[in-house]
Amino acid sequence: MFNSRKGFLMFRFGLMFGAVFSFCQFASAQSNDSFKPVNLAVNTEKDEDYPHSSVRNGVGHLYFTRNGELHSAARNGQSWNRAKPFEELTQHRGDYRSIFVSYTKSTSAFPQYMIYATNKDANKPDGRGDNFDLFMKLREGPSDVDVNVAIPLHFSTADDEMYPWLTANGTLYFSRKTQSGWRLYSASAGKAKMTFNKPEQVGFPDGFHHATLSPDGKTMYLQGPLEKGRTGLFRSKLENGKWSNPEELKQVNDTMATKGDMSPNLTRDGSLLYFVSDRNGGKGGLDIWAIPVEKIN
Repeated sequence: MFNSRKGFLMFRFGLMFGAVFSFCQFASAQSNDSFKPVNLAVNTEKDEDYPHSSVRNGVGHLYFTRNGELHSAARNGQSWNRAKPFEELTQHRGDYRSIFVSYTKSTSAFPQYMIYATNKDANKPDGRGDNFDLFMKLREGPSDVDVNVAIPLHFSTADDEMYPWLTANGTLYFSRKTQSGWRLYSASAGKAKMTFNKPEQVGFPDGFHHATLSPDGKTMYLQGPLEKGRTGLFRSKLENGKWSNPEELKQVNDTMATKGDMSPNLTRDGSLLYFVSDRNGGKGGLDIWAIPVEKIN
């Protein structure tokens, strides 16, 4: 996956650069004595879901779906520009979800990876297949011609695979919807470019999935089932090579949210946690919220 030390260093540089945008995100919205989740300005009365924070060509970006369509918004100082459909993908047929982008500070920082889930199927009249698979694009140089055609990851199955998260050492975490429910898997980097070894279940019970990891790869935030069919946010720690039982983030989860709290995503530097909720105080439906990680007990 990361076939050179340069690629690994560029990925880590992107983590540090992302901290600048994380600080700006909260500079105007938070005070030192108030650290409640903030409702992002990109939200509308429609459903926003599957947030992913990244830095592309020196500009902070937030990727998310709005009523199921993939959008992106760029930062302009301490505010977000108007979100627009992410045409790099949405110009193609099919639906697109849960994007992961490892773009770093500048176009000289390579390699760059994009992983996303799509149900595209050229054999279907509407271009939508029966399940979501994970696809990957690799950009090895500054020219657009170096952007490889997206390829399906080789472990894709007839089940839905979604919610990718690629760590700095090349391990891919993703969710698969099995007959018993959503399960979390991980796959270490393969020897060949853009390949992975056989995925294995992380070991959590059904319903604990959609993982996002800290930069050091030792803390995982994920979503899991709560009472009355609701969803909540959880945290797990890597201890002696195994992930601990997910612990509910009771400080963050809102007991009044009808659907609950879900779709966690850490900023590249790990300082902010984005998530989705239908709690009170939003703009309607599912909204994207954010909270500083250091304030989560």
